[in-house]
Formats: sequence, C-alpha cells, structure tokens
Amino acid sequence: MYFLIEEYFPLVYFGLAKLRAILLRFAFKKIGRDTSIQYGCFFNGMRNIEIGDKVYINHHTELLARDVGISIGNYIMIGQHTILIADNHNYQDPKTLMIFQGSTNKKIIVEDDVWIGTHVIILPGVTIGRGSIVAAGAVVTKDVEPYSIVGGVPAKLLKYRFDKETIKKARKINWSQVVGTLK
Repeated sequence: MYFLIEEYFPLVYFGLAKLRAILLRFAFKKIGRDTSIQYGCFFNGMRNIEIGDKVYINHHTELLARDVGISIGNYIMIGQHTILIADNHNYQDPKTLMIFQGSTNKKIIVEDDVWIGTHVIILPGVTIGRGSIVAAGAVVTKDVEPYSIVGGVPAKLLKYRFDKETIKKARKINWSQVVGTLK
C-alpha cells in the first residue's frame, strides 16, 4: 500500500523523500537543506557520510562508507540503483585467504553540480569533478574531470560539456551566491 500511495501521488512521493532526509539528518555526519532521499536506499557508515544542499538521491541507491567518508556536494542528482563504495577487499597476499586480508578504504568525493545516472558504480578513492555527468551503467574507477561526461565499464571520457573557455568561466562561478538570487 505504501508504494502505491507514493506512485500515484507525486506530492506524497517527493514529500516523503524530503521527510526521509530530515529524519536521517540526525544519523548522518551532515545532510544539507532541501535534500530528498527516495525509498529503499541503504546507507552503511552514516556518520562518515556528508550530503550537501539540494541533493536528490533516487530509490535503491547505496552509500557504503563503513570506515572512511563519502562527501556529496550541492546540487547533485543521483539515479536509482547507484552504488558508492568507499572500501575494497585486499587480495595481494598469496599466503592468506582473501576473506582474512581486510580492506582498503578511500574517501569518495562528489563535487557540486553533478548528475550521476542510474545503475552507476563509483569505487573507492574517486573524485567526481564539478559539473560532470556520469552516464547510466558506468563503473567509475578513476577521477572524473570537471565538466566532463564519462561512461562505460570502466568509465572513460566521452566528451566535455563545454569548450575550454566556457569551462574556465564556469569554474569561477560561485553557485552558492547565484542560486540564492534565482526565483
């Protein structure tokens, strides 16, 4: 019954997503203003997760930050069934079973104004640069340059959103000041 209500009444659907973010604010390291978290999301290591303002996390997204942080900037869209994993199993010691080798943990950073498509996987230590787009289904193993569009497995540069001069100008914009003036 719960899912039917959300499905057929958009105001309820988005209202509950905002309410989830407000309630989870006490469990996370930080959740900013006007953030929405859809149903079915899973969070491991909430005290290590920072989420900025105006972030939309779609349903069944997972943020796994057991021992290190995940930092999500402002004005972010994250598609459904996306996973951010800040730790990885060790496997280098041939004399020890992998299950007993522990894990390596590296922080994930998503800078401001990023769109992460559906079914994306972001692995430990990755920084997603400001203004970039990660295409649906991508597996991100390396840093993503600002204002770029990446996709594939592993994710590779597809193109830049703008020419070099426009990117240079865009990097100088202070969105926290600009957005406050928008109606």
